[in-house]
This record gives sequence, C-alpha cells and structure tokens, in this order.
Amino acid sequence: MKKIIIIMAIIILLATGLYFISQQNRSQTSNQKNILINGYSFQVEIADDPEEMKLGLGERDSLCGSCGMLFEYSREGKYYFWMKGMRFPIDIIWISK
Repeated sequence: MKKIIIIMAIIILLATGLYFISQQNRSQTSNQKNILINGYSFQVEIADDPEEMKLGLGERDSLCGSCGMLFEYSREGKYYFWMKGMRFPIDIIWISK
C-alpha cells in the first residue's frame, strides 16, 4: 500500500511539473511584437489561430502593465470575447485599420 502511494505521488509531481513547463514554453514561443498606440509602446502576443484566440489570456495569473494580446482577424465584423479562465481584470480596446 505504501509503495502505491509513493508511485502516485511521483506521478502527480511529474504531471504538475510538465504542466508548468508547458505553460512556460507556451509564453516563450508565442508570436510577439511591439506596437505603438498614441505614443505608448506595448509588448503584445499575437493570437492569429483559432486555438490561441479561444484560450486568449485565460489560465494566466497576471500580465505586465505594458503587455497585451492582439487578436488579428482577416475581416471586419462583430467579434465576442468571453472571460473563461481569467484570473485578473483586463481592458479590451478595438483597433481598426
């Protein structure tokens, strides 16, 4: 019985470690760029595929004060955002052409 508990604890630790590594890699490999709006510079991650757009900033604990996420759509239209998995408040701005 003790052996099973030890094995389960090791599996849980490995799974937790892999989760945090994948989250770190996600933020490091994402497409990023600097944008300038009214003289203010922002470091933004580009969400340009459906999976990135669906997740957005969800499941993150924070975001730096001059950071954000830019959703690039191929055409103008009405787009909706949901706050699933958000752990902090955000401001949403709309930028046209």
